[in-house]
Amino acid sequence: MRLKGKIALVTGGAGGIGRATVLALAREGADVAIGYSTSEAEAHETVRLAEQACQATEFRDARYLDVLAAAYAEAGRFADAVQTAQEAANKAAAAGNQSVAAQCNRLIESFKKNSAWRETAPE
Repeated sequence: MRLKGKIALVTGGAGGIGRATVLALAREGADVAIGYSTSEAEAHETVRLAEQACQATEFRDARYLDVLAAAYAEAGRFADAVQTAQEAANKAAAAGNQSVAAQCNRLIESFKKNSAWRETAPE
């Protein structure tokens, strides 16, 4: 996990290279913020690929689950987003990764309001 403790913002994260970049950064331990296009088809494809990544790790990796939760929210699947973010928070807390657990809990609050996570860049 070479990027643990680092934050990455990926624009165009719903398609092609951007999507692959999001998954690679998460795999290396980065906290990833994703900027999606407004394409519904790309949002659904991102969900499919995030689900594949989670399946490959048998849904054990909190960071993949975190990315999947964000993808669900972007696709309008807020109940799935809440459930998946809660699972990620639980796994992160059990592994002693309180920063990831806290981030997941912030996501959950946003998803419960039927809102995808939006964070403004610091000035």
